Amino acid sequence: MTAFSGGNRWVGVVALAEPPVPTPLHKMAAFRRAIKRIERISISSRMAISKRRFCRALQQLAERYALANNIGRAAYYFSLANTVNRQGTEQGDIPSWVLRDVDGFLNDSRANKSRPVLRARGKSAIPTPAGHHTHTTNRERPERSRAIVTPRQVPPPARDVLIVDNSDRPRLGDPGHWADAIPLNETLVDFLDRFGWDARIDPLRLRWLRISCMHVSYIYEQEHSLSIGINARLLKAFEEVGKRWLNVALLDCYLADRQPQTRGEQSAALNSLKPAADKIIDGLFLPLKATLLGKGESAISEAQSSRSKSMVVRQIIGIIALMDGV
Repeated sequence: MTAFSGGNRWVGVVALAEPPVPTPLHKMAAFRRAIKRIERISISSRMAISKRRFCRALQQLAERYALANNIGRAAYYFSLANTVNRQGTEQGDIPSWVLRDVDGFLNDSRANKSRPVLRARGKSAIPTPAGHHTHTTNRERPERSRAIVTPRQVPPPARDVLIVDNSDRPRLGDPGHWADAIPLNETLVDFLDRFGWDARIDPLRLRWLRISCMHVSYIYEQEHSLSIGINARLLKAFEEVGKRWLNVALLDCYLADRQPQTRGEQSAALNSLKPAADKIIDGLFLPLKATLLGKGESAISEAQSSRSKSMVVRQIIGIIALMDGV
């Protein structure tokens, strides 16, 4: 059982049985998304809240702006709340002015909740002049006393258990016939076939492989001929999948004939091996010349060292891992 901390929550992963093959990568991605759902967003230097609370605050702010007839701000906040709720987001993707607005809203809400509760007390001890009768109405009742407000007890950390189930696997959809026009180096297809991943057996494999060969600079230059659904965020997701799959493969190779005594020993060994492994991967893929760069990025890569081609290699590996490649 492995535990991960997420603010005041803990998440454990329980393996029901040893799978016959490494855990499918889409399961790792689903687990990563589940972890991100309970991550906290730093609103300010003194406050961090869960992403669920952040989405709720955005929706409440959007309702306020809608009532104030600020339709543009309300629509933006509703859209941002839906995006964070469905896809998650990185801390740096949230504009600072949004964080300041949420910070002020939460501070106002906290101030309203902490207002003291007033309770009635006995009659006033101030003497009443002789012959004077006091008539009290509902609005003229004696002053109420302040009740003692005790801080609310913090509930114990909640525990969630995510069970990794390897029984099913979602498939990538068909990007469309437009992807068939993206150039694809046949040398790359033959290279992958030698390692057991034949892209020619499935048109979807070929189309997604073509897409994964594009660098973001190529997308910007060919935007008019590409699908609107293909963007820099999608390619970044493929790259992140590829990098994590390579890390899993490296760990698998390392543990095949080694049994580290401590977690620190294992981490130190992997940190020392990773640069060499990355160099080997680039040495295998880059000579195939299958990466599609924009004209400017291609010129820069030829003139000086650039990570652009390595990023595309990780995109390719990410697609292979998502489509039955191990």
